[in-house]
Amino acid sequence: GPDPPLPVGLGVVHPGFRIVGVRIEQALQRAVLRIEEGEAPDVTFERFDVANGSNAKWLVDHASKRTVVFRDTTMGGYRNSVNAGKVVLDNVNGSGWDFRGQQVWARQLDTHATEEEFNVRLEETKFWAFGLAASGAKSVITAVRSHAEVFGGFFATSRSVDAGAAAFGLTESAFAGNWVNASGALFRPQVRERRGKAIHEFFLHVDGTDRNDPKLVLRGSLDGDIRLEQNDRR
Repeated sequence: GPDPPLPVGLGVVHPGFRIVGVRIEQALQRAVLRIEEGEAPDVTFERFDVANGSNAKWLVDHASKRTVVFRDTTMGGYRNSVNAGKVVLDNVNGSGWDFRGQQVWARQLDTHATEEEFNVRLEETKFWAFGLAASGAKSVITAVRSHAEVFGGFFATSRSVDAGAAAFGLTESAFAGNWVNASGALFRPQVRERRGKAIHEFFLHVDGTDRNDPKLVLRGSLDGDIRLEQNDRR
């Protein structure tokens, strides 16, 4: 028989669906879409637009091991209640991505978390990003027992950054990447790594005497899975 209606939201989506050209403007308090199991291999959200007036903490509840694709979409507020589902983010604008026990591929992801929001959280997840932008005050990625690779990061935190917030907060995690923290408010530190009781931090310090020659300041010793390099500016 048909699925029972959700208390608040749009409905239940089964794998194999492709949703194109949807805009949500009303204020919502609960998950809009719940993705469940089915025979087809994936669900695709394309040109899916959620207006700023929506107050839903979780827009999508990924309750399936099927692959979910977000393409050319403005939205956020994703969580998975079933581990192992794969996710592809292709030209997506939004924050509040919470991945647990997954594999995630992102291309051109633009995040902008403020106040009580967050950008990307990883737990026991493998995450690869090619093109990642952030413009809010929150950490770009926090990772616990995860593997993250970010290439082509641009963080334009021109107004303010939460005190002590690292661009990348890593706990027992592997990380590699390259990025630019545009002049203005800098993440201090850029990377914070926690392994056991040890905490290692990487700072980018610009003292203003020569803006073309920022100085790298390393506190602690970054070892293990982290490799950080400065480009030759000659």
